[in-house]
Amino acid sequence: MSSETNKKSVGSILYDDVMGGLRPMIPFVAGGGILMAISFMFGMKIGDDSVNQFAKVFYEIGHNNAMLLMIPIFAGFIAHTIAGQDALAPGMIGGMIAKTTGSGFLGGIVAGFLAGYLVKLLNKLLSNFPEDFQSIKKLLIPVISTFVVGIVMLCVVSVPMAWLNQGLTGFIDGLGTQNLILTGMVIGGMMAVDLGGPINKVAYTFAVAAISNGNY
Repeated sequence: MSSETNKKSVGSILYDDVMGGLRPMIPFVAGGGILMAISFMFGMKIGDDSVNQFAKVFYEIGHNNAMLLMIPIFAGFIAHTIAGQDALAPGMIGGMIAKTTGSGFLGGIVAGFLAGYLVKLLNKLLSNFPEDFQSIKKLLIPVISTFVVGIVMLCVVSVPMAWLNQGLTGFIDGLGTQNLILTGMVIGGMMAVDLGGPINKVAYTFAVAAISNGNY
């Protein structure tokens, strides 16, 4: 019985950490996504140089700026939820590496947890740091954590996570129109069924992962 309780408590902690990253990310997704939608309303077509500048401006702001920040914000605030302010920078930097290496949303999750628990560990290891050298401690933690997160993301995480993202992208791209309609109905039902609870969040996370891979 105690082991079940421990499992539930760990699951609850991990869920809260992920939610800590999702909540700050939502305004970036909403703002960027709606501006992208407006650009398509005004005739935006990807790769078409003849599109009017008005549509291009909306797309530039929404896709190339707001949506660009989605994964770094997500990863940064997962880390922030776990270990506070010190973890925000390494988490965001790890999230940016996930974005630029093709690790995507899944890589952002790894970066957030890695940065958060690494900073938590460093704070514990340096807890007896001399009082006169606290400013050095404040410098050491972001430098060490950013370096370690960066190395792990570039050398360990990027390749398998990019492969998983490509697989997800290929799966969604391979769906026919009828299957896409069914998928939309399932996701819509999951979003509505428990009023913002766990099932809703699973559907939302899947949809955001698809968006982050360019499947609009």
